[in-house]
Amino acid sequence: MDSRDILAIVAAIAIVAALAVVAPILADGDSGTPPDSGTQAIVWNTARPTPVETTVIPVETFSPGPTPWNLTPLNISFVTGTLNLTPVPTQMVPNRSMITYATINGRWSATTETFSIPYPYWQLEFTAEPTALPPDVFPRIIIQVFDAGDPNRMVGIINQDVYTETQERPWVEMFYEGNRSYYFQVTTRFIKAYTINLKVPTAYV
Repeated sequence: MDSRDILAIVAAIAIVAALAVVAPILADGDSGTPPDSGTQAIVWNTARPTPVETTVIPVETFSPGPTPWNLTPLNISFVTGTLNLTPVPTQMVPNRSMITYATINGRWSATTETFSIPYPYWQLEFTAEPTALPPDVFPRIIIQVFDAGDPNRMVGIINQDVYTETQERPWVEMFYEGNRSYYFQVTTRFIKAYTINLKVPTAYV
């Protein structure tokens, strides 16, 4: 074997050794995966958080109820006209079933202020004193009762002649409704003075 054959064999061995070293490196480069450095990669969560649904529970409020009546008669005044209010003591009517709730004293035609009846029914009692008697004049008193919640609704009308002193008094009118507010329009003809009492049932007091 001459020297050229020996050189060829050495060169072949060198090429094989070089390929053994370079082939793994080239294989890793082709896969596109970087060598493991011994640490795990950090993964960032970029998704938006899901909103948490909450339910708003409304808080129920309560309005205070009406102030209980202390059994002292109320004085209802007039919006217009002249009024002389005189308190009256708490008393029962003869049949013991009604009690005086409010009183109105006056002389002239006028409109009362609004008043509340917090009971299912009530009674109107009134008297009137004429300035003179027929045939000179014909005294009269007219009481119109209106629903304060609906001014166009007339609850009732009382048209009373005041002729002789022998007429049975007081005159009485029942109203089988309540739990609402009212006002009166009073019209007088040749009347010196009148008194209107509002009665309510004692069973509800």
